[in-house]
Amino acid sequence: MSDIVVVGGGAAGMMAAIAAARLGAAVTLVERNQKVGRKLYITGKGRCNVTNHCSPEEVRAAVPRNAKFLYSALEHTPPAWVEEFFRDLGVELKVERGNRVFPASDKSADIIDALFFELKRLHVTVVNDRVSQICLREGAVCAVEMGTEARAITGIPCKAVILATGVSRAAPLKGEAELLGRGVSYCAPCDGMFYRGRRVVCAGDAPNFDEEVEFLRSIGCQVEVKRLAGLSILGEEGVSGVRDAKGEETPCDGVFLLRSSIAPARLAPGLETEGGYIKVDGRMAAGLPGVYAAGDCTGQPLQLAKAVGQGQTAAHSAIEDMGREG
Repeated sequence: MSDIVVVGGGAAGMMAAIAAARLGAAVTLVERNQKVGRKLYITGKGRCNVTNHCSPEEVRAAVPRNAKFLYSALEHTPPAWVEEFFRDLGVELKVERGNRVFPASDKSADIIDALFFELKRLHVTVVNDRVSQICLREGAVCAVEMGTEARAITGIPCKAVILATGVSRAAPLKGEAELLGRGVSYCAPCDGMFYRGRRVVCAGDAPNFDEEVEFLRSIGCQVEVKRLAGLSILGEEGVSGVRDAKGEETPCDGVFLLRSSIAPARLAPGLETEGGYIKVDGRMAAGLPGVYAAGDCTGQPLQLAKAVGQGQTAAHSAIEDMGREG
């Protein structure tokens, strides 16, 4: 069992996992890509602008909008702390024009490697898989379920979840939200057995799409594959069919939307969003007991400094709340 599961292996996720592990928690980090920190490779034109060599007040003054989102982040991780953190991990830094801080090597890989080896040193378990849902019991987190390559539900019992999933670009389909859990699923291994001998439609762009389709066929589902673009899901009390972009309707009992990424709000019933971003308070609590969020998934500004600070804040809040629960 893990104390905390961190979903997403970007800057916010890695910092959250490191902070929680340093505070003594057993941590599992789940990242759908084969390598953590993939987005960091392209920040700062491949050099990774780590932070700015200035005061927290100067950072906030330079942010054109939503500077309030930086208050708690900068409180836990002011720029000087971030510089010291990476130097302690063995990364040599330099300050350039505009007080921007970069690795002296001009290679973002040095930042990513430093974070990855710190995860290893702290015995954080890194799992390359796609989270399908956050499980709640009596309104509180009890586990995280995954399902991609495994042909059965893979669950990680836990006490808290930190969502650091970045920004999901997937727009919901018509009827998707209304019929979620009533015929709409995001995970074939998780829910496929409910549709044995029944007709289902699969649509999506997940890397393992073909594998999940074959899994459904192997357990006796009658599968029809449709293009995701322009698809509408039909039904009132439950799924009754789909309508494609050409207006053609196909009757079915279930729809499996196998996307490469899932919007965080679809992972846990009751998770509130605004403008597609997860709503959080100053402690990065996301409104459901045991659920926290950090980084780009919480909204603008989409900056590394914010991701790093919010990851720290979310980890401290999760640990504090678990201590209160006993």
